[in-house]
Amino acid sequence: FYSIWGKLEDAITIFIVIILLVFAEVYNEFRAKKAIASLEKIAAPRTRVLRDGKVTEIDSENVVPDDILILTSGTKVAADAKVNTSIGMKFDESALTGESFPQDKEIGDEIYAGTIALSGEGSAVVFATGKNTRLGKIATASKIIKPPKTQLQLAMKSLTGKLVFVALFFSIIIPLIGIIRGQDLKTMILTGLSLSFATIPEELPIIITMVLGLGAYTLSKNNFLVKRIKAAETLGNATVIVTDKTGTITENKMKISGFYPADKGKEIEILEIALASLTEYSLSPLDHEIKNKARELKIDGAPRKLKVVRQRNFGDGRKTKAVIRENAGHELILSGAPEEIFGVCSNISDDIKAALGSETEKGRRVIAIAYKKLEPREKSLDFNEIEKEMNFAGLISFEDPPREGVKETIALSMTAGIRTIMVTGDHPQTAGFIAREVGISTTNKVLTGMELDRITDDELQNTVKEFSVFARAKPEHKYRIVKALQKNGEVVAVTGDGINDALALKGADIGIAMGIRGTDVAREAAEVVLADDNYNT
Repeated sequence: FYSIWGKLEDAITIFIVIILLVFAEVYNEFRAKKAIASLEKIAAPRTRVLRDGKVTEIDSENVVPDDILILTSGTKVAADAKVNTSIGMKFDESALTGESFPQDKEIGDEIYAGTIALSGEGSAVVFATGKNTRLGKIATASKIIKPPKTQLQLAMKSLTGKLVFVALFFSIIIPLIGIIRGQDLKTMILTGLSLSFATIPEELPIIITMVLGLGAYTLSKNNFLVKRIKAAETLGNATVIVTDKTGTITENKMKISGFYPADKGKEIEILEIALASLTEYSLSPLDHEIKNKARELKIDGAPRKLKVVRQRNFGDGRKTKAVIRENAGHELILSGAPEEIFGVCSNISDDIKAALGSETEKGRRVIAIAYKKLEPREKSLDFNEIEKEMNFAGLISFEDPPREGVKETIALSMTAGIRTIMVTGDHPQTAGFIAREVGISTTNKVLTGMELDRITDDELQNTVKEFSVFARAKPEHKYRIVKALQKNGEVVAVTGDGINDALALKGADIGIAMGIRGTDVAREAAEVVLADDNYNT
């Protein structure tokens, strides 16, 4: 009516204001999406499969059930499948489960879309693709979840509701009185519209949008990409941060944390023997770290790095690998699971077992190294026959260390009244140790996913007040924790990078995903993306 009966310039002004308001919101989201798109890497666009007896490379989206996936080091799995051949295969499942250590896969084990083969080779028969995979089901579930309203949105909705009644009252009653008194109908309608414009502060959304837009722009300069403007407001109201562990709190890189015996001379000897257990095709994260540590200590292992005569890889129920090398005769080197190596060594003391227990209590991955000289006739015997009465060399401990500065950031958040909760799919001991290291928890209290399954949603509301560390958690568990916190009146921010974080990211008041390492599913579910993958940002 106003555009027809009122002044044209006034109508144009109103429409310009509306267009600017919409443009500010759309432009900010466009900038964020453009920046995020530049971070995305195409995940496994091509996959090798065995069809009609021939290995063929096809688009990952064309993989169908009963296809046989060909798996080598670095392969990103395109579908859920069951392993039918495996030669020492290890997979990184951290994006799906939160487990920081590589997972061994043998015949009959299942592998999942989105995970990565770290070492070894083999094949697997596809049994689920697309939305039927574990990844697909999580992605589908995240689309159903509606993000909660922000505190500002709720306040604006309440204010708007009250002002609408006031505006309707004046814009109807006053023109009605004027018409009864004989005033011009057109003038009274315009008067009513003018009163409604005057009563409702239509410039308020513009000001709020511009302020939040400027805030989002400033944050983007510090690698904090805001996809939706409302996230900039929610961030300031957050009272709890629910964070993943692997790749968020920690580096998601295996580092050697110690040796046993801890004597410097013995460390070098253990590393030399460990190097001899590796071949040029040893590609697992633990193998890489052994090589890196050797380079750091200027150890080349030359005396033992002679010709490989034979080797036995992981698999067939064995959690160790064996290598026979020429070394002033022949030498057998064994590395892998300590319990398995202890069983073939003759000199395992209580101190060695105690050292192993101490390291595993800290959630560290430990491998043992053993060796022995072989008689000429033994070099051709079956490994089961010669892997006896080995000489124990030592233990090597590995850990996924916390990111630099995370402990200080969590302490700073605590002083601002923001509590940090860790929810991970990793082992309880690992989760508890890292939580204590970075200051999330000062106790040994860790609740597991199995224990979460046994408590109701009402009981969980009280549980989240007592526990700050949750381990062996599934995506559904993390989502339940977020909802329980919100029912307690908390404003929840969730950080994560994996497929397993998508539900919680979508259901949180503000979801924050990692931009570089983060999966497509996590980035899509989140409202904010960290361009530098740095928790401290």
